[in-house]
Amino acid sequence: PPGQMTPPDQMTPPGQMTPPDQMTPPGQMTPLEQSASSSLLNKLFTGVLSPPDTPTHPLLCKVIPPEQSIFGKTPRVKRRRTKFTPTQLAALEKEFEGCNYVTIERRKVLAAELDVTSENVRVWFQNKRHQRKKMMNNQPKDD
Repeated sequence: PPGQMTPPDQMTPPGQMTPPDQMTPPGQMTPLEQSASSSLLNKLFTGVLSPPDTPTHPLLCKVIPPEQSIFGKTPRVKRRRTKFTPTQLAALEKEFEGCNYVTIERRKVLAAELDVTSENVRVWFQNKRHQRKKMMNNQPKDD
């Protein structure tokens, strides 16, 4: 009946349909669904869980305590993608033309000049090398 949980021994076996008189009417939720729904809504409105498009979403920029996390796991903070300006890209491309690998010292200088982190410069060079290698492998070979 609606509003009550079905004991495990009275559950419909997998592969069989639930008789119509035992189904929850459309628009109504079982107690378990109501509990889960109110819990998620409570987290949403208390700020523990935010919609994905907001800057406070736990997977984008804040970590919530384990006791408030989903499925008992603390979500890791996801770093946002670095968007280089056309000026920064031109400088990185020019440097890459001279040498495919950048030394730590040169990387630090470039990072300071371009106002990005040394890690951003390192990853850009790494990605650029991978991109070039992929392009070379996709070109038809002359026999």
